Order: sequence, then structure tokens, then C-alpha cells
Amino acid sequence: MCLFAWNFFAQKVEQEVPVTVFFDEGISKERKNEIGKEIRQKEDIATMRYVSAEEAWEIYKKDVFQGNEELLEGFEGNNPLKESDSYEITLKEVESYKMVVSHLEIDGVRKVRYSEGAAEGMTKMNTMGSYIAGAVIVILMAVSIFLVSNTVSVGVAVREEEIAIMKLIGAANGFIKA
Repeated sequence: MCLFAWNFFAQKVEQEVPVTVFFDEGISKERKNEIGKEIRQKEDIATMRYVSAEEAWEIYKKDVFQGNEELLEGFEGNNPLKESDSYEITLKEVESYKMVVSHLEIDGVRKVRYSEGAAEGMTKMNTMGSYIAGAVIVILMAVSIFLVSNTVSVGVAVREEEIAIMKLIGAANGFIKA
């Protein structure tokens, strides 16, 4: 159960480490679609979502200006994030982020943004989790071997008198062991 919880937690956190691909300024919509097709062909991509400049501005307004909507009056009709179209990508395995980021640096891509610290931290955490799981398995195996050997020893000790009587009446060792 604990290992299942660990795997679920690790997968959830891996999805929280997105890679964002920003386009060059003035790039055509067709080229953005071509870049999207190229990205979808990568095997390590779990999900990919296009974020338009308008959607990015709406998200930014909610995050930054919440409670201070009067500050937005100076931006009416003007989107300061007009060249911020992007693809938000999550990876199947966070360990492959370096390879994926290097493949995403293609013509038409201005910047690939990712949290290197979070990705490396997740990689280390996954490795540590594997070591801990292996140690738990080894400990459980040692405990089970100890319990089985103790059970056999106790069984022999309890029947020691019966075994002695069997030997006195001439029973063979194979018969006693059986």
C-alpha cells in the first residue's frame, strides 16, 4: 500500500513540473501548428496544451491582480502578453526532461522554460524512493526467513520428547523427518 501511495505521489508531482515552449515573435499560426505536431511525436510527452496569449493574460490577471482589479484599467484593450502563445507540456517521466528540452529547441521556438531544480529534485526523490522500497523489501524478506526458521525450531523443540520416543522404538530418521 505504501509503495502504491509513493507511485501515485510521484506521478502527481511529475505532472506539476511543466515544460513551456514559447514561440518566436511574429511566427505564423501554421508554423505554431507544425511545431505542435513535432512536439506530439515525442514519446516522452504525457500531455500538451496550447495556451493562447489571451488565455495567458486572463490567467495572469487572476493570479496577480486579484483583489486589485482597479489596477487593470490601464490595460483596457491592450494585452501586454500578446506574443506569449505557448505550449504547456507535461512529461511521462521527469527523468527525461533534459533530453526533451534539447529536442524542443527547434526553429521557431524562442524559449523553452522548465524548472530544472524541481525536475532534478523529482529525479533524486524517485531514486531515493526506489532505494527505500528495496531496503523495505530486503528487511521484510529477512524477517520472514527469521520467522520461518523460528517456527521450525519451536516445532522441533515441542516434539522433542515424541522424537526421542520414536527413536527408542526403532523408527528410521527418514520416518521421523516425514
